[in-house]
Amino acid sequence: MRAFRLFLPLAALLAGCSGGDRERTSLVLVVVDTLRADHVLDPEGRIETPHLAALAADGVLFDRAYTHTTWTLPSHTALFSSRPPYANGVTLNSQLVPEDLPLLAEWMAEHGYATRAVTSLVSLTPVKVGHGLDRGFATFEERMVMGYTAAEVIDEQVAPVIAELAEDGRPFFLFAHYCDPHEPYYAHGTAATPAEVLLNGAPVGRMASLADPEPFEVEVEFPPGVNRVELRAEGQPVIRMIHAADGDAALPVELKRDDADRPYAEFAIEGEAPVTARLEVWADELVSYEEARRRYALEVEYVDRYLGALTDALKRHGLYDDVLIVLTSDHGESLGEHGELSHGKTIYDEVLHVPLIVKPPADHPRAADLAERSGVLSRHVDLAPTMLELLDLPALPGQTGVSLLSDAERVLEAEMHYPLEHDHFALFDGRRKLVFVPDLDRFLMFDLEADPDETRDVLPETEDDLDEWKARLRHMAAEAKRTDVGLPPNLPPEIAKQLEAIGY
Repeated sequence: MRAFRLFLPLAALLAGCSGGDRERTSLVLVVVDTLRADHVLDPEGRIETPHLAALAADGVLFDRAYTHTTWTLPSHTALFSSRPPYANGVTLNSQLVPEDLPLLAEWMAEHGYATRAVTSLVSLTPVKVGHGLDRGFATFEERMVMGYTAAEVIDEQVAPVIAELAEDGRPFFLFAHYCDPHEPYYAHGTAATPAEVLLNGAPVGRMASLADPEPFEVEVEFPPGVNRVELRAEGQPVIRMIHAADGDAALPVELKRDDADRPYAEFAIEGEAPVTARLEVWADELVSYEEARRRYALEVEYVDRYLGALTDALKRHGLYDDVLIVLTSDHGESLGEHGELSHGKTIYDEVLHVPLIVKPPADHPRAADLAERSGVLSRHVDLAPTMLELLDLPALPGQTGVSLLSDAERVLEAEMHYPLEHDHFALFDGRRKLVFVPDLDRFLMFDLEADPDETRDVLPETEDDLDEWKARLRHMAAEAKRTDVGLPPNLPPEIAKQLEAIGY
């Protein structure tokens, strides 16, 4: 586990000296990574999420909530800064967050809030301490295996933090991040696909199940020359990460595929002496879209159980009724739609539409106003303004979002950046989505009311005047090029290794 303890501004330290006086409302922000909107409170009853349902019953479910992008760090940066990626400069994972970008945690710390974060995915790990979304948090905890932390482990970390905050007595901001149901989707004991690990054709160990992957480790002897490590299993194994080290010295490795498109790795040993090394493999399996959807639903039900543990902990300490709880997701997930599985490569509704539940404190004077707004188009940039208004705190400097309590008209600005694909930018008003691909100088439009699956470009037949929207999309693309902070030149090896393990 790593816990980053950061220096807070002097104003925060002075504000915290009052001690024991929680007159202001505290905030619990929960982000469930990769959670599709249509898997929360499933009307057909296929997915059981009783704890999400209970939270929604105590608060307000916004059923038209959207993220601005489909990578974890850029999405969270937009949420924490109330500025979309093209404006804040963070468009991909593993980037540095600009030091002059105002962030929610830092702002609340300056107003006397105790700030704590517990995170579960390496995409949120700051490349450099204090230069990521950790800025403003007194502690930023993580305990990861191959880039992830399971929900049950997150709750083990969150419980003592809640107890500490309850004892402290100051108003607090707690950010709890759950990476489930991010892929790989575990089968949670409902499937088992064992696999043999082979070195140069000879078995060196056995993985119990690719359906519930755990890192495989074994000490092996690599003879001189090129060595081949592969997995043998029914179906199609996927090597997510493979690593071998002689002490602290990592052996060079090259991932390849055979004629049957099965993955394997080659380790080249120079010289005439064999090398004894610790081999580490993390793998899962390629499954059908139908099986992926089944396992994804299991992941959603799994995380729901531990969200219940979080709210139970708040209740045990007498905090639940008095705190503002906001639950959302950083992005959705493609589960076969448009021929994709996972996220990050498209800008369709299945990856932009996310859940949003806002539970105000009991008897909050704006609770009825909030409920009346449940059907509005809700954007991630609107969340910080909404939370700050409900907490009766000043607006975040430079925020571009508008509180959901406001009657302002909203248009979603969305964007997709992927190193192997063309950038995409989109505007969406709740029905029409106009998409711009700058590299191709191409526009296309979908009518989600008539075509919710986004299968037909209706731009050639529309008679609407779209000049203003087209100009706005061109501006977004130009700004993204101007503001993008880029990847740091030297990514820390441990972060690079864990990003590789989760497929980034």
